[in-house]
Amino acid sequence: MASVKSDRPFAIRQLVTSGNHFNGTEPAGVPTAVEQVFKFAAEAAGGKFDLSSVKYDIFEGGGMYEVVQIELKMGGQTSWTVSKLNDDGVAVVMLSGTNETSKSLNIVDRLLIHKLESVQIATAGGTPAGVFSATVWFQRYKGL
Repeated sequence: MASVKSDRPFAIRQLVTSGNHFNGTEPAGVPTAVEQVFKFAAEAAGGKFDLSSVKYDIFEGGGMYEVVQIELKMGGQTSWTVSKLNDDGVAVVMLSGTNETSKSLNIVDRLLIHKLESVQIATAGGTPAGVFSATVWFQRYKGL
């Protein structure tokens, strides 16, 4: 796995094939890395953005990560939820929306996660036409 430089924001991108939705599950395989974006191949499901799916050179010391932006591109009018999945497996819905084909969410209220937590995205409704994509941007949390 490629590693990311700890001082720059980085992203995890997932794609869901035509006719399918994100369902909050972990993608299969290993992502390819281009610059600071780790991209998984298109699959029939996905939506779990787990920090352990890529290698970080700063994980050895632990720490918190801040979600700074989420980009959703959906093929048809779709409802969506973004949840924080804690290390006990409990999902807490943080953001949601309906009847949208794309959305760029700049996170104003801090959404902090540590390496044992993850971001979960689920989509539903509508007729998925084309590939859905979701990109979650992270950066090392530096405190207040």
